[in-house]
Amino acid sequence: MITQMPLPSLIAEVLRTRIWTGQWEWGQKIAEQTVATEFGVSRTVLREALRTVEAEGLVITEPRRGTFVRAFTAQDLEDLGEARRVLEEFAFRIAVRRVTPATLSQLGRIIRDMEEASAKDNWEALLDADLRFHGTVIQACGNAVIGGFYASLQGQIRMVFARFRFEYPDPSFLSREHQRLLQLVRDENEGVVVDAITAHIQDGTARLKRRLEES
Repeated sequence: MITQMPLPSLIAEVLRTRIWTGQWEWGQKIAEQTVATEFGVSRTVLREALRTVEAEGLVITEPRRGTFVRAFTAQDLEDLGEARRVLEEFAFRIAVRRVTPATLSQLGRIIRDMEEASAKDNWEALLDADLRFHGTVIQACGNAVIGGFYASLQGQIRMVFARFRFEYPDPSFLSREHQRLLQLVRDENEGVVVDAITAHIQDGTARLKRRLEES
């Protein structure tokens, strides 16, 4: 049986895409009436969709001013990176002990998707694969609470990396980084893989903060 997503959920998907792809800039005010008219829905329906993406940390509503695309500060980036380190250091440590051949195969396919996206300079596909890689490791640790916390951050992670794509002039850098992480998981080297994921996240955070300061 095919079930259709509720209208506010469908609109929320469009809003996410506009934010992630940069169609809407950080700090931009969302003209609710204009957007509602474009979608052919009431402002009530639009606001329900906006509440969804606001809960994901993508927009901010200010009383008597309206709703704005979130603009991340350097401290926001640091906080996001710190939250990722806490979750992923745990997940990679446990995943090394519990990883199955099926999960290793899945991670290998994701790496190939990253390499293909890199060769085509397709940043959106590369970012999709990047998030799938980390999400797969999170799932492999077998902790549903950790998985829920990570899922709640994925929209923000994608949002900031989409904004700073040019901090990675060679997109193949990311596929090579993840290939190394995969090899460490395969080798079941718990201490080294935790150090590697920590360095990976810290490097990404530093690149994003540097670009923010220069913009």
